[in-house]
Parts: sequence; structure tokens; C-alpha cells
Amino acid sequence: MRAPADTQLLDFTLKKMIFSAAIGAKVQAGDARLVVVPFQYQPRINQAELAELGLYEADGQSLVAAVRLAYSMGIIARDIAPIMPGCAFDLLQDTPSQKLVRFGTAIVRRMAITRLDLLTAQQCRASGYRSKAAFLDYWAHAMPDAPAHTAPWCWLIQFDFKG
Repeated sequence: MRAPADTQLLDFTLKKMIFSAAIGAKVQAGDARLVVVPFQYQPRINQAELAELGLYEADGQSLVAAVRLAYSMGIIARDIAPIMPGCAFDLLQDTPSQKLVRFGTAIVRRMAITRLDLLTAQQCRASGYRSKAAFLDYWAHAMPDAPAHTAPWCWLIQFDFKG
């Protein structure tokens, strides 16, 4: 069996996720299995269209539930996700010398959508942080383009560490 002639166009490199040394250690110990990533492009909310559907941006829980349903039904295209369930990604750890070191591979188990202001303490702990306050402190330093006060839309990427 021969490989197709156009395999030069295929990219088999894995996506990469960078962790601090402390969180990388928690991933390796089994204490962190969730990554919170902001949407690459934050959606613009059309208040009039939302109102026609009986939704309001101020009602964050209902709005997020509607978006999750639309995503699961395919109304919102799946190609907006940074990675898909079942896909693998490399885990990299930042070192004190600011060199990235690969420490394993993970498989995406589940994807979910939320807004940063609706992130629960349990989700923060699953990400390797002691509390939501600790997670938000990390967020302020790591994601300056998506400040917490703007309640950015985020992906919750639950994964299995494969070593």
C-alpha cells in the first residue's frame, strides 16, 4: 500500500500546552487535569438578537448554557475549538532558565465552554490552583490580552496525562 502523493501537505506535529514548573509537577502527580484557555477571538454579543431569543448577557449562566447547547448541536462550528476531543498534545514545562522542556503527552477527554467569571473553585483546583483567587492571579500575569474583568469566553480542556 502506498501513501497518497500529497502527504507533503499533512502536518503531524502535535499542539503544545505550556505549564509553569509548579503546575507541570501537579500534572505529573495527577493533581491537575484541566486547562483553561481563552477563545482566540472573543465573540461580539448582539444584544438585540439575544433578546429575541429571551437571553441577556447579564444572565451569564443562561447565556453560557445556550452557547454550550449550540456548540454541542453543531450550530456553532466545531472548528473554532483549539483542539478536539481525542486529539493528543505535547505538555511543556517552563524552566527557571526560560527553556521549555517536554514532559509528556496528553489526550483531550472533553471540551467545554465557559466565561472566566463563571469558573468554579472546583475547576480552578482541577487546573492545579489552590483557589479561584490563585487562578485569577495566574491569569492576570499569563493572559494580559484577556483581562478577567472582561469575563472572556474560555475553553475548558479536560485531559488524560499519558506521560
